[in-house]
Amino acid sequence: MVHRRTGWSADERIARYEAKKDVMAKAYDKARYIMSVQSANVGASISAMDSVKNVLNSYGIIGPMRVPYLNFARRVLRLIDEGLTGDAVERAINMLIHDFKLMGLREDVLKDVANVARGLPKVAGFYVQPKLS
Repeated sequence: MVHRRTGWSADERIARYEAKKDVMAKAYDKARYIMSVQSANVGASISAMDSVKNVLNSYGIIGPMRVPYLNFARRVLRLIDEGLTGDAVERAINMLIHDFKLMGLREDVLKDVANVARGLPKVAGFYVQPKLS
């Protein structure tokens, strides 16, 4: 049988609360920082997709045919976000273009979407947790 302490004095309760205040403040600041980074990333990814949608508008791609092109753009952004650079990112994007071309998408549109995505700032998806020190 576990015996619990039936009551804490007022001084003990205040001391326990004061001891927890710093820990709670740190946890709150950490959560606030993560939420601010995630909301900034969501805003950046929305503007990135707007740029891709402008390219699709210029080619006259509307309706449900936009979905695979937007998926392609997300995959390109994810490759860039993973830190691939130079020839590695070029080869990976060319493989993606080949894969999406096999799905019936136009190669010229895919190349323009890739160029727009490559010129955009580095965007981390909102699903990525920032590294805290």
